[in-house]
Amino acid sequence: MRVAVFLALVASASAQVSFDTIGWTDRDHQMYGPAVRYISNDTLRGIHAVWKDSLGAICYNFRPRGADWRWLDGIRASPYNRNLGSMDIDPASGVACIGFDFIFRTEPWSAYYEDSAAGAGRFREHVMSRNHRHVITACGRYGSPEFASMRSDTAFCVSLFTFQRLGHEGPFPAHNISGARRSGRYAVTWFPVEGSNSCQLFMKETPNSGFQWFETVGLSDSIPAAFDHTLTGANALYDSIRLYVIADFFDGQDRSRSELWFYAKYDTPPWHLVTAHSVADPARLGDVALPCSRPSIARSLRTSDLFAVWEQFDDANIEPSTGLYRASVWAARSQDSGATWGTPLRLTQPDQRSWRFPFIADPISDSLRIICFPDSVAGYWEQGQGPRALNPVIMLSLSADDLPVAVKEPLAAPDLRTSTLPTLAASLDPRFLLYDALGRRAAAPLRPGVYYARSGATLCRLTLIR
Repeated sequence: MRVAVFLALVASASAQVSFDTIGWTDRDHQMYGPAVRYISNDTLRGIHAVWKDSLGAICYNFRPRGADWRWLDGIRASPYNRNLGSMDIDPASGVACIGFDFIFRTEPWSAYYEDSAAGAGRFREHVMSRNHRHVITACGRYGSPEFASMRSDTAFCVSLFTFQRLGHEGPFPAHNISGARRSGRYAVTWFPVEGSNSCQLFMKETPNSGFQWFETVGLSDSIPAAFDHTLTGANALYDSIRLYVIADFFDGQDRSRSELWFYAKYDTPPWHLVTAHSVADPARLGDVALPCSRPSIARSLRTSDLFAVWEQFDDANIEPSTGLYRASVWAARSQDSGATWGTPLRLTQPDQRSWRFPFIADPISDSLRIICFPDSVAGYWEQGQGPRALNPVIMLSLSADDLPVAVKEPLAAPDLRTSTLPTLAASLDPRFLLYDALGRRAAAPLRPGVYYARSGATLCRLTLIR
């Protein structure tokens, strides 16, 4: 029997990854919730990057096209203490917009910085709303920037012209926002960190810069897997009006295994699996982390390929002073709008650092640009996990063509075993992913028939009888 099944090409060990130090920081806890935009690629002018330093400092750097970084170690965006949310770039002017909050007379205020010119580093402060914190920024094609933020325990979308309540969030930031570069669309994602629908992912879109809003969508309700709870949320991307979302999920109880899923709004079905990973002891992941988590996504202008980047923990690489697993940066590539993904490629090899909080710059020209934070001691010194240390801020670069791609190829897979329904769970290795004869991810309840079990490049056929 020959059927079309999804195979992934073997990752090339010869991928050339370069490491560029763009600044320094003693903050080893850059992002609490979702991966938010700390780096952006302006294809006409250059690359912008931001990060947290010390307690309350926002740093910025810019690399013009064809030149070196403008500042050796970056500059402070403001002399005052500010809590960085995220950054985006105005698609028309190339000016950086940085969202943040600050405390004034014991109350939090939301605000943003706007540069005087692309890459100038001379920021003007704009104060917006009282009692809003964790200000995540998105710039679209038209109008002013939009911001996702928290007020008390509720997620909001605010700007100079809009004020939209989204839903309950809880005491910690769990929201994100992205804007389209060719239209007025924005998407906000969030999840409650407490309550009856804790860790359930939600999304709300506006087609016209916040003047109207579509109905709230419960993304966790449609995912075709038992892994429907998120811990660090989602990252979204627009291709004109076409929306893509990537998020991490676990089963709501056991943090030893997680999966990254990709959502394409207009696909049927809309969800596609990117990767999955497990660790031996979830207690060694540290605070707010899954075995693979905090994904971000970008799109190539040249080929329209999609690229996902995330942090992934290695239970064979343990920090001796804190007992925590160290993380590496991984990436994957899709050539068919996210329907299939190539074998993930490890971009940072195991060493004595934990490579945390990666984010990929969008859009992609020819090379991937990824900001990340290698921590010399795994764990957060702010929570008493190891000493305070000064660490570099790194931009990873590699050719987009170095990442493997997924292909559809006829294959006569060998029989793994013939099994009955009661013995399937006990007999099948849990590392295998199960697909039906059409190459779709199989989910319970399983019916008798032919299935394909895959672990990495290993593929076996399984005949299920009553």
